[in-house]
Parts: sequence; structure tokens; C-alpha cells
Amino acid sequence: MDKHQLQALAFAHGISDKSLREICQSLENWGWTPPFELETSTEQDVDKPQTLVLEERTAPPAISLRPPEEFSEDMVEFGRYERKAKLGEGGMGIVFLVHDPKLNRNLALKCMNVRILDYEHAVTRFIEEAQLTSQLNHPGIVPVHDFGQLSSGQYYFTMPVIKGRTLGSLIKDFFAPSENPNRLTQHRLLDIFRHTCDTVGYAHARGVIHCDLKPDNIMVGQFGEVYVLDWGVAQTLGRVSELPPVELRILGIDPINTSFTPMMGTPQYMAPEQAEGKHDELSQQTDVYSLGLLLFQILTGKRAYKGQGTDALNKVKLGKIENLDGPNPIPEPLKEICMKATAFSAKDRYKNAHELAEEMSDWLDGAKKRQRALELVNKAKECLPKANGYIIKGNELQTQAKALLASVEKWRPEIHKWDGWSKEDEGQGLHLKAQQAELEYTNLLHSALSHDPESIEAHQMLAGYYQDQHKEAEFAKNSGDMIRMEGMLRLHTDALPETHPARVRHTAYLKGDGAVTIITEPAGALVRLYRFERKNRKLEPVFVKVLGETPIYEVPIQSGSYLATIEAEGYATVRYPFTIERLAHWDGIPPNLDMPATIWLPPKTEITEADIYVPCGWFWTKSLTNPTVERQKIWVDGFIIGKYPVTNRQYIAFLNHLMTNDQQQAALQHVPREKTGTSGG
Repeated sequence: MDKHQLQALAFAHGISDKSLREICQSLENWGWTPPFELETSTEQDVDKPQTLVLEERTAPPAISLRPPEEFSEDMVEFGRYERKAKLGEGGMGIVFLVHDPKLNRNLALKCMNVRILDYEHAVTRFIEEAQLTSQLNHPGIVPVHDFGQLSSGQYYFTMPVIKGRTLGSLIKDFFAPSENPNRLTQHRLLDIFRHTCDTVGYAHARGVIHCDLKPDNIMVGQFGEVYVLDWGVAQTLGRVSELPPVELRILGIDPINTSFTPMMGTPQYMAPEQAEGKHDELSQQTDVYSLGLLLFQILTGKRAYKGQGTDALNKVKLGKIENLDGPNPIPEPLKEICMKATAFSAKDRYKNAHELAEEMSDWLDGAKKRQRALELVNKAKECLPKANGYIIKGNELQTQAKALLASVEKWRPEIHKWDGWSKEDEGQGLHLKAQQAELEYTNLLHSALSHDPESIEAHQMLAGYYQDQHKEAEFAKNSGDMIRMEGMLRLHTDALPETHPARVRHTAYLKGDGAVTIITEPAGALVRLYRFERKNRKLEPVFVKVLGETPIYEVPIQSGSYLATIEAEGYATVRYPFTIERLAHWDGIPPNLDMPATIWLPPKTEITEADIYVPCGWFWTKSLTNPTVERQKIWVDGFIIGKYPVTNRQYIAFLNHLMTNDQQQAALQHVPREKTGTSGG
């Protein structure tokens, strides 16, 4: 390729002479020997990414064109198409708005720029773009309707007319300092990015890599359509999936684009292997890297690689990427996605754009649900303060009503009681509103969980609510409500992260750990702990652990009913039952004292198998005949009782023992009688 060909190709792609000189200098660093020297130029660079294509290729197939010597656009005949307007012009091509009278529709007609008609490699590239794009049948890729040659010899293809804005302009609007009511949200920008990944993922499945993904090549239509444009430097890889690969044929000859050793794309959006010019290493993961750089810009508002020409290329080659931070907080999962997509080594990136699209879909779906859940949580936060306000006001009104009614004699006519009744009714109405507000509170939070089952905010608020309800039920001794509230509390506590402070707090409450203190005489007795569990419709003691030797002070124990066995050599084994209530301490302190009572251990010589020793301690009692009476905690001193009923023989022995020990009066008091109240011998 001579100097004029290279400059023409650079012009075709909008590359200034200064940028071209920098590129050639970079190529020299890679071992390329320039066949000529470029002339100096005073042209100034602009801060805009440029697409470059520098190729060393084998001789392309001969293509016969009619290069015009004196040419103007008015000389072009469009065949069946009616020219309406010129839409734009670039180095490679010109785009016209034309009308197709047969189908009565307007189309965009892209034809080659006449300036490059005599460069066969440019013609080949144009034809390849048309063929490749026409075979990619996807909603995110503008379809090719027709292909041919104009009277001037220019190749053309037609497409639908696409109107919209580039992703680059949308990102710029989002991060602009001035407020724009019509700008898109970041969530919408991320959704556009996801659609872009879907489109590129389809191309990857057809064995095509784009090689020039950048914000200006992503178009968003008037109705939200997302298009990936400009497949002019795309490469084919052959079959990579079950889908048929894209196949290119130029005038019956194999395409030449896969035999190039190119450096192609836009420096600021290249992958490292692309910047190095390692054509053999280009893969689907090359596009993944460029997509990661798009995501970087959406999240931060800045390009991952700044600069132009060789400056940008050198940064890419070294992986000197900008810091992933911006004016807005970046969710950690999105940071991880971006970092994986832009991993320096291709093997560490997503395998293809489809994998990246799935990762983004999962995050976006979750983010949408999280946002809706958070809206419901914020709405729920207003309910409990409102309910508390109703309760306070209702209590005030009922207090006033009680005072008013108390000041009116019962025999007074109803008219004297109306004020009191009115306040009483108003107070009751406010209490009803408080109940409705509480119900709305739980309904909103449960609705939030239907959108986002893992909403920490909703689980935390519900756990706190059900713990308060459990406390009230426990205070009221309402076992049914206690069971229900405990179940709900456990459900939402378990849904919180293990290290979350609320989970730690609620778990401690649910465990209800208390403590036990056991002191014996003599000391040094071994204490084994059993927990009563229901088996075969009865409570049975199940071994838990050895508590140690007495004295035992404030050993933590979970709430529940227990049995301790106390063993010491030469003494009878003592069974010591006790109950640990929520966060309570079983210390065995008798009434009106401040020290735990000592449990006496009976020597084996003083107790038989027929005896039962009941150590001192507290027990709960409740009336069987009057359920409304509250249960009571009673202290009982230790005693020994027979295991079996007393026989006649044992009772006579008892009486004889009294008589032989000069306790005749006591014996006479215990003598059986026929009638109650009879006395004497």
C-alpha cells in the first residue's frame, strides 16, 4: 500500500493526518517499516474517538469498476429508487433517503464514496459489510433489503430509515450538570446496554465479532428500539454454536477479511489483544471487553481509556484503565460485572456477549423488583407512627370520656351522657384506625417481599414488629398468639444475613437464654443436665451435657424445662427439676432472702429405694377449678416422701415406734377411728 492509498483509506474513515502519523509511529514500535514518510500537517486533533483500519493483506480479487474522472452526485442514477435527500456522508460511504415506488416506502440507501472506488480492498470491505449484515437477522441489527450497483459503478445496499439518538449522547445527557427532565435514568441506560449485549450475543452465536463497539455505534430509536450499527470491520469466526455461521462470498471467491493481519476498531474501546494487533487472538471475548468499556462509561460518565491515537493504544495495551468511580454510587454487583468483562486476560472475561447479557438481565430484573419493594417499604414506614398517634389520641379521648361519665349520676337522662359517649366512641374509632394502620403496615411489607423475597429492609421491619407482638402476647400469657408471633419472628429473622445486627438481636431474643445457679452441701457434686422433650405423648428427659461440679454460678442455658441430676460419692442421686424462662435466671433464692438456697444431698444410709427426696425450690401452680386465676410461683422446702402408699403393717409399726419412745399422746392422735372427731383410747 503506497502513501496515497493509506491516506485515502484514513480519509475514508475520518482519520486526520496527525492521528495517522501517530498510528504509523505506533506500528513502527511493533516492527513495521514504513515505505514512505507522511507530510507534516498543522491540523489539530479533536477529542473524539476515531475508528481506524490499517491492514496488510494479500492481493484482493480483481473487481472491475468504472472510476469516474469528473463526477458529481447529480450524475448518479438510482435505478428504481427515487432520490429524496442526502442524509449524510463519510469517508467510506454516502447515505441517501430514497423512495421505493414498488413497495411505497422510504429507505436509506448507502453507497460507496466515489473517492475510494479505485481501491479494490475498500470495495471488498463494503461488499462484505452488506453480505454480513444481511445474514444477521436480529431485531437489534438493521436489516439489508437490497444490494446492487448504481450507474456510476458504486455498490449500494438499502436499509430501513433509523431515527433516534446514539448511546453516547444519552450518556452525556445523563451526566450533564444541568437537569434535563427528558434524560433517561441510569436503569434505562443499563437496559439499553443489556439489549446491546443481546444483539452482539446473537452475532457471536453466528460466528461474527463486531470489533468496533462504542457508544456512537449504538442507536436508540424513537420507540425504545436498540440497534447495533456499523458492522464494517466485523470479522467471521466460522461455526461456534448450533446456529449456522455467517458465510461471505465476494464474486464467487472466498472472503479476504479473515486472512488479514489487522489492527481495527476504535482505540479507546479496544481490547488489549486488539490494540496489540494480534489478529489470531481476536475472539468473542474481544467484543466482551469493548462491551465492558461501554458499561464502564454508563456507570461513571467517563471513558475507561482517555487520550487519542498512540496514547490511548498504549494505555489499552498496558491495561491502564481509569478508576471505576463516578458521581453516583455504583452497586457492587455492577462493579463485579464490569471488572469481569474488562479483565486484561481474555480467559478471565465472560465467554461471549450472551453470558454478559444474562448477567445484566439477572441484575436488572432484581433491581426493578428491589426498587418496587423499596417503594412499598418506605410507604410502610409511615404506618406505625400513624397507628401510635391514633392510639395516643384514642386513649386521651377515652380517659376524658371516663371522667365525663363518672361525673354524671347514673339516674341522669341520656342527654347528660352524650358528651362522654361521643368521646368514648371517637376513642374507639381511633383504636380501630390504629389496627387498620398496623394491618396496612404488615400488608405493605409482605407485598414488598412478593417483589423482592430477599428485601433486607422488609424482613428487618417485620421481624421487629413480630418481636413486639410476641412480647405483648407473652405478657398477656396468650399462648396461641405467642406461637404464631414466634413463628413469624423466626421466619423473618432467618431471612436476614447471618451477621446483620437485627438478626443477631432477634436470634438472642428467640433463644431466650437464661442462666442457672446450683449450690449443694456437700460441694463438689457432679451435675448432669437433661432437657424435657415430648415423646410418645409425654415429656421425657433427654441428656444435654455435663454442667460441671458444684457450686455452679450463672451457667447460660436456653429457655425451657430441665432436669439436673446431682451425684456425689456416698450420697443419693438428687433429681432437681427447674424451668428457664426467657432471659431469666434460676437461682433458687428463697422468699425474702438474697442468697441461693443450698441443696442438701442425703447420705445413702439415710434414704432407701422406697423414698423420694424432693429438694427445696420454686414451682409453678395454677388453679384447676378457676382458669382466670393467674399462675403462682410457690417456694417449697426440701422433704422426703415415700415412693409407694403406706401399708397397714407400716402404719402399725409407725404407731408402735411412737409408743416405745414415750410418745403415747402422739400415737393416740394418729390411731385410726371409725368416726371423725372421736377421741380417747
